[in-house]
Amino acid sequence: MPNLPITIPPQYVPQVQETATFKRPNKPAFEGRMHRMQQIMRDEFEKLPLITEVIAPTGTGKSYAFAFPCLKYAGDKYNKKCGLIILPTNTLIDELHGEFSAMFPDLNIVKATGKSLDEADKKGSKQRWEALEEMASQADLMITNPDILNYAMLGGYDENIQRLMKRYTGNPRFKMSGGKTYWHFLHNFDYIIYDEFHLYDEEQLASIMLMLELRQAIVHESARFFFVTATPEEQVATFLQEREYDFISIEKCLQADKSSGNLAKTFTRLQEEIVDSPDNARCIHGSLEVDFTVNTNISEVLNDKIEEIAEQKEKRIKVLIIFNALYDLQRQSDYLRHSLPDHIIHEVSGYEDQGHHEADVILSTSKAEVGANFGVDYCIMQAGFNWRSFLQRFGRTARGEMSGKIIVSLTKKEKPIFNKLSKAFADQNICPYYDFAQIIKNSFARPDYYAQKVSPFMGQFLFALSNKMMNTHEFTSRTYFKKVIEDLPMPDLQKAQYKYFSLINSKVNELSNARNHDWNTWWQAYLNTYLSFRGSSVNVQVKDLELDAKLITYSKEWVLQNKAIIDVENKGEEGKEILVVDGLREEQDKDLLFETDTIPFARAQHNRFFKRKEKYEPEKLFKRALKEIQKNETIGPNARKEEELIDSLKGISKYFSTKRLNIIGVQGSDGESVIF
Repeated sequence: MPNLPITIPPQYVPQVQETATFKRPNKPAFEGRMHRMQQIMRDEFEKLPLITEVIAPTGTGKSYAFAFPCLKYAGDKYNKKCGLIILPTNTLIDELHGEFSAMFPDLNIVKATGKSLDEADKKGSKQRWEALEEMASQADLMITNPDILNYAMLGGYDENIQRLMKRYTGNPRFKMSGGKTYWHFLHNFDYIIYDEFHLYDEEQLASIMLMLELRQAIVHESARFFFVTATPEEQVATFLQEREYDFISIEKCLQADKSSGNLAKTFTRLQEEIVDSPDNARCIHGSLEVDFTVNTNISEVLNDKIEEIAEQKEKRIKVLIIFNALYDLQRQSDYLRHSLPDHIIHEVSGYEDQGHHEADVILSTSKAEVGANFGVDYCIMQAGFNWRSFLQRFGRTARGEMSGKIIVSLTKKEKPIFNKLSKAFADQNICPYYDFAQIIKNSFARPDYYAQKVSPFMGQFLFALSNKMMNTHEFTSRTYFKKVIEDLPMPDLQKAQYKYFSLINSKVNELSNARNHDWNTWWQAYLNTYLSFRGSSVNVQVKDLELDAKLITYSKEWVLQNKAIIDVENKGEEGKEILVVDGLREEQDKDLLFETDTIPFARAQHNRFFKRKEKYEPEKLFKRALKEIQKNETIGPNARKEEELIDSLKGISKYFSTKRLNIIGVQGSDGESVIF
């Protein structure tokens, strides 16, 4: 196997002279010097602009900084600061909530996830929304996920509450006419933090920015927003400048006076520096020995390194193996357990999380990229899906002062990456971290990210939001929100998409009034996709015999494609099937069939069905659907209107993504493993 060895010296982050008391779960508190971000969040918070992009490598203690504004003004009712922290996974929410609750017992720290609301017996939209409002009004720090915020902003709770009130009171607008709104909910918070910000794509950034700008327009008293990441996307700054946000250097911000009220459209970047010297600095990563290899597949690497993996236990060193695919993880799990009978091997993935604390060897997937601190100093990792994915995985190893080793497995298809790396490192085998990271960025394919798409998506989200509000809120609220939209500064791209969706809506309504309900059914389902922050998936309950018949809820698509299904039981939640599985299929099922309700299907019901290979070409799928409808000629007084609508819909195709593809059913090629 071709290989390329590189050594990265220890990484240090400078510390300022100011100190703080740091509390840790199950450990004594200590007085220590702060990092720059921590000191600014505590002492200079009110000098920061509307948006601060925080670049902080893993291990820099940025989580501590999230609480400092609350801590500084705790007990001061006139200057009290309350924060909202948004994390991408519920696992991270549970971890941070547990840590903060132990570290800061004097603060009221609450978490809001679907699971936590269920555990509090808050069932149904009315109870859930009231619980969220109550938590927000009482919390010093609230930790939640972006899904709940997006669903609330787009009116998901309102629509269900309206349906409930209509059923039991006869007044469909009972809750909305006198109840608190989403914007009152956000008014509780003085600062809003999006951690792991690099995970959000253009559509998700559109939702976040729409929330920010509508809050500015409606609440008038600004909250400060923080976009926190270890791997920044430069196009975010480009996008903000295109929307006429002015960039101000962090140095200039700190020279300004404190500010409050309605903040100007400005942003800054606060970046923690990595240095090579331990002087006035704290070590966040020890020396790293990195070895890039090219091989046929990950099993070749594991077979080659199995003795080296076994030796780590004798050194009391944990091993982390990161796979690109869950299928490969579970396939190699059997080999590793057979080869390492004296090792505790745990899977930590979205399918099964066996925990990492007691494990000698941890098997993980992209789940390891987000916030995980496994305490490992030896890692074998596949390279990931782009440079950000690579660097997030890379940061899991040798945290603190420990040295470590990372073996990067590149497939033969990734040989061009290896060649670029070999050329870039030709004159050096010792490389400082920032230089290493830049070479990685230049060598790996960049993730698709187009700043110019965000504003159009904001226009679409804005229409979906306003359309829901017009159907659920009373007259005064509707009139007020119309005025907000009229006065909202919008770039031409955003305004054009808002007007475009309004045009489609009017054309669909004309056809619906003529009793062509297929178009209205499709359009309402399409608009409802904006309620989902991540897109849709069909989940299924699985009884996994390899895990002692443990019940797991996971993607039905993945289970049908990869798991050996031996039985179907009708004992699941709400009478749904439980798929009994035992190991992996001998061959993956790549001929799955899907059903959706967000592809136009009037006069072409077969448009609702498509194959797996078509799922990842949504633009082509949408265009094909329109052509299929046009093949079936319509007659009657609505024919012209329908043709006009179809012509108008062609503009949707370039924005039609997998997030707009609402999956309502999936079937294996044997046709036996699913109920639509």
